[in-house]
Amino acid sequence: MKGALVKVFLLLLFSCGLAIGWHSTHSSLDPALLGRATREYALQEKQLGNHDYLAIIDYRLSILQPRLFVYDRKAHRVILQARVAHALRSGLLYTTEFSNKVGSEKSCPGVFLTQQHSYQGKFGKALRLTGISKGINDQEEARALVFHEDPGYQYSKGCFMTNAAVNERLITLLQGRALVVVYK
Repeated sequence: MKGALVKVFLLLLFSCGLAIGWHSTHSSLDPALLGRATREYALQEKQLGNHDYLAIIDYRLSILQPRLFVYDRKAHRVILQARVAHALRSGLLYTTEFSNKVGSEKSCPGVFLTQQHSYQGKFGKALRLTGISKGINDQEEARALVFHEDPGYQYSKGCFMTNAAVNERLITLLQGRALVVVYK
């Protein structure tokens, strides 16, 4: 009897471990967020230069999950899905605190436009953003928040960091005034 209970306990423990592992590496774009981002795209369309792609970051998901999605508007599908860092001062596993304040070192939600061209920054290829949500992310340029490669820190000071391979492709897709929508 005691041996059977130990086996059941170990089996449950193993199953929980598998479930947590799967959950931390799998996610998909929430259709409701895609709908909201598509409506935002329609509102901002005249400001955009890059009409091919739309980026969505879902900060409701854990830092362990893919929560950055690049949606191909012509093919009507997600073509890039990846993990993206948030600011350490915004939370550990989940982003729970946000700020628009210079010096806050917190993540920022809202609607952004990417700049026309990438540049070589401190952490390699980078892409500047302009926050266009008044009072929510309009201090973004003063805060110098950008897309850039993760140098191994796991957390940022507010920037959107991805691994080297993702960063290169992401910036190539999004430069040229594309829309980026960050949800919390």
